[in-house]
Amino acid sequence: MSVIVTYTGKVQEYSHAQETRLDFYNFTDVSGLLKALVTRFPEIDRITRHLFISVNGKLATRDQAVCDGDEVNLFFRMGGG
Repeated sequence: MSVIVTYTGKVQEYSHAQETRLDFYNFTDVSGLLKALVTRFPEIDRITRHLFISVNGKLATRDQAVCDGDEVNLFFRMGGG
């Protein structure tokens, strides 16, 4: 199973990448995907609880399944006002 993860805005500073391809051999969910990313990019661990995650363009929960070919995006909520 292969998943493409993209990083928007400031999240790129923690991943040092714009995009990452992750391969999983078993079923995983968003939480498992985040654990795999922390293994690859330890600095992301500092921000995981603040991240918003979308799967195929829709906001996702941490227990949502991730399937082969999904596109996952990590981003911070836009602020201002």
